[in-house]
Amino acid sequence: MNPLRLLVLLLGSVVALPAAEQVIFTRQTDRIRIEIGGRHFSDYIHTGWPKPCLYPILDADGTSYTRDFPFKQNPAEVPDHDWHRGVWFAHGAVNGHDLWREIPDKKTGRIVLDAILETRVGASGVLRVRQLWQTQDGKTLLTDETTLRIARTAAGTTLDYEVTLRAT
Repeated sequence: MNPLRLLVLLLGSVVALPAAEQVIFTRQTDRIRIEIGGRHFSDYIHTGWPKPCLYPILDADGTSYTRDFPFKQNPAEVPDHDWHRGVWFAHGAVNGHDLWREIPDKKTGRIVLDAILETRVGASGVLRVRQLWQTQDGKTLLTDETTLRIARTAAGTTLDYEVTLRAT
């Protein structure tokens, strides 16, 4: 086959592919709203809870992949384990402190948004933040840099959730 003809065939197939939908981030007081193609995908909720999380996770047709409790009452759900909300990352053993569970009067800590380092809109959106992992009394145990990469094409939606932990 002629190399020029092959190149034209390849370019023709690329042009025929549907374009990826744009990922947009909107900063609000307690969260960053994430939309894909003008539809709500999720919120990165960083205030009002012991650790940031993504809630809800919505597919292109509105199907939710996360439970509502404790954000909303849903009679189809058991209202237990309120720290099992949305999508988040934590650990239960950080220098003797538990940042996984949220049990009052125990050695549980908090993960606090320190800075929004980057928001990049486009066919593949990027949200990059720095967070502080703290004891109950506010002492920082470590920091993390969390990068979320989000894209939606005709093949589906991808969420890449990368966390880098750094000792302080």
